[in-house]
Amino acid sequence: MTSTFTILCPQGIVMAADSRIECRGELFDGVQKIYQISKTSAGISYWRYVGFDNEKTVLEHLKDFEKDYVSETDTVDDVAEKMKGYLENINPKIKDAGGFHLAGCIAESEVESYRLRHVFHETWHEAGEFTNENCHTEYHDPYGNKITFRKTQLFPVLFNGDNFVANALFNYAPMVDNGFRIRTDLLPVEEAIDLSKLILETAVRRLTYYFGPNQRKALPTTGGRIFIAKITCKNGFEWIQPRQASKEKGIPIEKISMEELFERKGKATSESYFKPHVKPSSCSAYYASVDIFPMQPTDERDIQA
Repeated sequence: MTSTFTILCPQGIVMAADSRIECRGELFDGVQKIYQISKTSAGISYWRYVGFDNEKTVLEHLKDFEKDYVSETDTVDDVAEKMKGYLENINPKIKDAGGFHLAGCIAESEVESYRLRHVFHETWHEAGEFTNENCHTEYHDPYGNKITFRKTQLFPVLFNGDNFVANALFNYAPMVDNGFRIRTDLLPVEEAIDLSKLILETAVRRLTYYFGPNQRKALPTTGGRIFIAKITCKNGFEWIQPRQASKEKGIPIEKISMEELFERKGKATSESYFKPHVKPSSCSAYYASVDIFPMQPTDERDIQA
């Protein structure tokens, strides 16, 4: 399981993700799930995927994608469409669910603003098919139905994978008390960063207390070091957590290579916990996740005819 979270507010974008993956019933920490597109100062984060083959991690694919397909004049919308094409041309065709958050600054009519896109494959797609979703105007329910908002969302929020905590704060809590809700349009970027930490830290810690149907503790598949990045029109992409000691050291490096992940045959790292209580599937290029889409209260007026 993974937890990937992106929030837009008037002062910028916050991208956050945990760093744990599950492979062959073992847990591995230190996998970076946020990538800086240096050519455009945009960011990409991903959920559910480990890699698309036995040779490259997702991070390595993203580096190759930027090198070969992204230009300095590309907008976030351009990068998202190119990413969709790149993913649809991978062989063998991708069948398992997963996706990417793409976010960055755009300039329209000399006014700076922010854009969020979601490029993903779900079980209702054909093999190798991806959707390039505009998070400001639409989302898709778990059955593949496209739902459009009555008005454009200038500061949308997108969370995938283990999204229970984010759902509870953004969607379920207002159902209990309609007088209180999180307003991203009024949220300063520093508070958005703190909110991201709260969501991810709670998502990690809550699994300590969960038990499965067999009365045994659930496997804490969300966890590891938390990665958080901030994107603003003024300063571009900046790492917030972990902080860099100096600019010369560059971005954090993914600790686990694909070769290490597949050749160790599931041997746990020192940060691993315990085996799951069901027989794990073989670790292909994907790992499991749940609760893909934000559960938003249904408003029939929002459903596209």
